[in-house]
Amino acid sequence: MSESKINPEKVVFGAGAKTAEEVNTLINKSAQEGITQAEVDDIYKQWAKTYDQDTLLNSYSSTKPLAAARVLAEYIEDKSAPVLDLAAGTGIVGVELKELGFTNIDALDASQAMLDQATEKNVYKRLICDYMGPNTLDIKDNTYSGAVATGCFGEGHAKQDCFLEIIRVIKPGGTLVFQITNAKVSSTCLIGFDDTLNTHEDNNLWTLIKKELVSSSVGTGDYLRFVYRIK
Repeated sequence: MSESKINPEKVVFGAGAKTAEEVNTLINKSAQEGITQAEVDDIYKQWAKTYDQDTLLNSYSSTKPLAAARVLAEYIEDKSAPVLDLAAGTGIVGVELKELGFTNIDALDASQAMLDQATEKNVYKRLICDYMGPNTLDIKDNTYSGAVATGCFGEGHAKQDCFLEIIRVIKPGGTLVFQITNAKVSSTCLIGFDDTLNTHEDNNLWTLIKKELVSSSVGTGDYLRFVYRIK
């Protein structure tokens, strides 16, 4: 197997990637070890306008996010029920949710630049610019029948401290689907991830419905998918 000839320093956010390898480089740079939330915010400001076309090059935007949306649809029969697209970015998942019949979709993302791109897709009722974390969101208790999150856990991004707030805004009996790159579960920035999931179950906040490892050669590779029922 030949080594990459790409110099990461020369792969620039917002310039328009030319190959799948360049896209993978951008993805890795956006979540590199030690990166701060402020640095991530700046990255997405630069990347927002070319994000969709870039991630199509490595098939990311046509595979992993869409799979998460489809799984959520399996668990919510009433497609008029309100659902939340967590870390919605430019709205890739939102578009798929609409295609699946959902008509009452909100978006949450920490990047206003990404949400500006999502607005143009005309799939969301409400777009909320805020972080996924322990911070209190401007959302009432028990608002949503379901929520979905993909591609958002890691350095400078969401961590396991976001789950209590997500649980708060989902109705009892509602469904949460989230996906995380398998390698990231044991990364330094997510130490205690599995313990947090188990603690919330022990505390009767949710029930694990399904956990599966999904093989993927796209982007950052194999990923775990979790499906929880909120109590």
